Amino acid sequence: MKNNRAIKIAAAGVSVSEAKETVARSDYYPHLTASFTYSGALTKHLVTIPTGEFGSVAGIPLPPSDYNVNRDGNIAMLNAIIAQPLTQLLKINENVKAAEADTAISQAELEKAKDEVTLAVKSIYFGMMIADSRIKAYQTAVDAAQESLKDANADVISGNSLEIKNIEAQANLLKNQQYLMQAQISYEDLNADLNILTGTKEGTIIAVDESAPEEKTMTESEYLALAENGSQELEAARETLEKAKHGKNASVYEYIPDVSLFAAHAYLDNVPYINDNITTVGIKLDWDILDWGKKRGVRYERTAEMAQASQNLLRVKEQLRADIGKAYRRITRTQQMRDTAQKAFELYQEKYRISSNMRKAGLISDSALKADEAAMKNAEADLKSARLDRELAVAQMNRLISK
Repeated sequence: MKNNRAIKIAAAGVSVSEAKETVARSDYYPHLTASFTYSGALTKHLVTIPTGEFGSVAGIPLPPSDYNVNRDGNIAMLNAIIAQPLTQLLKINENVKAAEADTAISQAELEKAKDEVTLAVKSIYFGMMIADSRIKAYQTAVDAAQESLKDANADVISGNSLEIKNIEAQANLLKNQQYLMQAQISYEDLNADLNILTGTKEGTIIAVDESAPEEKTMTESEYLALAENGSQELEAARETLEKAKHGKNASVYEYIPDVSLFAAHAYLDNVPYINDNITTVGIKLDWDILDWGKKRGVRYERTAEMAQASQNLLRVKEQLRADIGKAYRRITRTQQMRDTAQKAFELYQEKYRISSNMRKAGLISDSALKADEAAMKNAEADLKSARLDRELAVAQMNRLISK
């Protein structure tokens, strides 16, 4: 199953969600940013200080005349700021919880994909087992038809039978040969499908193993109790609702101004009258006061998403109960069909035993014995099909409860 494409895709989805969770968690911590500017002015004259701008001393104005401040060369500025969010932590916490819920959803989808692939593999594998038993039964039927055709030819030649008997035998042989080819084609197609599901090389022949024990079943109420805690589809619906709740909470916190603590350092080169190094600390507040209904629209959207997720959870619960009821009824019916097929096989087995004794006594022909053997093989194939139908019904139930 590790080579299955669907499972690999679902596993990659879990990795994507885990990476998003890491991104969301990073907002808890201080962020350090830096910027660098290197510029040159087209004019050297920066500012003019008018005469007497700074007052006068002993009647002499300062400056005594207009003073031009010029700049030579280019300016280099390096700014570094580290900021710790405060009020934003409320939103960040909700975003982290939403990301955690998203990871849980992806994990549930991965487990669901594994369950579905397991069921598909069992379904195909059981189909191969049924086809294999049909091939053996039809091969026996072909052998019996060939013996019957020999007897019919001999009877026609000896005058003990009409030509129509020979025609009927030929038609019966062709019919059984057709059934045999159909069963062989079915087996090969199922084998090809199994190669795709298991990721094995195309054309690989997978042998069937019929030694698997019959799985025990439980009551319908026990299955329902297990599904309540084990169903991956139900778990995904719960986590989707949880994600929607945190999304709504985050939309409410959007109304709170963003307040951050910060420390900044600036390095200035070739700026007159200003220190080369300046360090500041403080509090920064950002408040989007007027956004023309954007925050309200987001809040309404998240509220609607939560209502949608809530209804989806109820739908999944109702569907799960209905599916378990159908699966349980299928298990019951297939068990009854298996018991009926078992009785029919035992009767055909007894008939073949009696025919074998009659053949030894010379009371019936080889073709008649072969016909009874083919009938017994066909009943055996029916019994195997009924048993595997029951096992497939149990496998479908196990997928529902993620067992």
